[in-house]
Amino acid sequence: MKVFFDDRYVGAAHSFDTTKKAELVARAIETMPGVTLASPKAATQRELAMIHNPRYVRAVLTGKGQGRSSAGFGWDPGYATAVTVSTGGTVEAALTALREGVSGSLSSGLHHADTESGSGFCTFNGLALAAKIALGDRPKGEKRRRWIKPRCKKVLILDLDAHCGGGTHDIIKNDRRIWQIDISVSGFDSYNGHDPDRHHLHVVHDPDDYLPLLELELERAAEEGFDLVIYNAGMDPHEDCGVGGLKGITSDVIRLRERMVFDWARARDIPVAFVLAGGYTGYDLWEEKLTALHQMTVAAATQGKMPDMDEIEKNAPERPQFTWRSHYNNDDEETGEFRIVSSRERFWDDLDEEVAHDLASDLGFNAEPWDEYAADDEFLEEEELPVYKSIHELPQEFFEIDNEELRAQYPQFFE
Repeated sequence: MKVFFDDRYVGAAHSFDTTKKAELVARAIETMPGVTLASPKAATQRELAMIHNPRYVRAVLTGKGQGRSSAGFGWDPGYATAVTVSTGGTVEAALTALREGVSGSLSSGLHHADTESGSGFCTFNGLALAAKIALGDRPKGEKRRRWIKPRCKKVLILDLDAHCGGGTHDIIKNDRRIWQIDISVSGFDSYNGHDPDRHHLHVVHDPDDYLPLLELELERAAEEGFDLVIYNAGMDPHEDCGVGGLKGITSDVIRLRERMVFDWARARDIPVAFVLAGGYTGYDLWEEKLTALHQMTVAAATQGKMPDMDEIEKNAPERPQFTWRSHYNNDDEETGEFRIVSSRERFWDDLDEEVAHDLASDLGFNAEPWDEYAADDEFLEEEELPVYKSIHELPQEFFEIDNEELRAQYPQFFE
């Protein structure tokens, strides 16, 4: 099985799971039986303009103009290269799957990007672009990349990220050749189905409903005769992921989910192209564990051996010890009565700024930028400030601003 990856996927200056974890997964799967890593062609500006506003595409590629970093990252030349090459990898995976049955790309940051802009750590929507190119679409004036055999007439985008794929829906809602099954555990980026026959969105709150709902949707999809499935294989529904995880969705549930998807497609000879999607490091989901979860997708695609999660859990790193400052007075008294966790917590005040930023990223603070908010409701209400206890309660615009603006726009979360 060919899996697309290139060092340029992780060439952005910003250090964050969406921009760096592909390399970790690549190193983990490169020796897996049946896996061959391949470098893709980058998506071109004209291809990207098939699904996005050309002004937005130009802003991302040049760093000039509004929207150049609207996905939540600062702009740099490596960032522009990373998102075009990884988007190209998604396209290559789809075309390869049509010829060979299964393929993947270690791309992430896809389904929140809509027609006009990026959002929620997603810059270009490779899912939608791959579907349209697999169906034979091409930019005006350009020849088709290659002749696609067998002919592809109907595509299913199966989105199992923790969050809803509103960006994907925005792009494909009027294209009757593309269907969308979206099973989420968070209402972030939710949408109303434009065509209830083609767009099935579910936000699951009971983990016992997760796999049965997936099984039901796959049974329905089997009746539609899809020529290709593009699978957004998110690991953020996992209960240990601070950005979306649902208690009760364990590693065993994820393992069964991956087997279910690929066994279903294999039994019906439906080609599958997969990408990484969400999954973010934190206290309970460290790099090795997150990487192993993504390995499950590759193992299911190749019918290979799954990672030993029990063994990985035995080597869990120690949780860092934090010191909380009181917000009731200005002294250094330690207290657990009132806590607001910031991405630059006080326990590393004495560290070099660059070291502190890297440490924050490694601990997962910059992913959301927090796992969870805990606040004294009465105190904040007296100050007439909103109280957020979960990442999912935050307003949509919180996910669309640059990190440098957080302190100014949301001062209630900082000391």
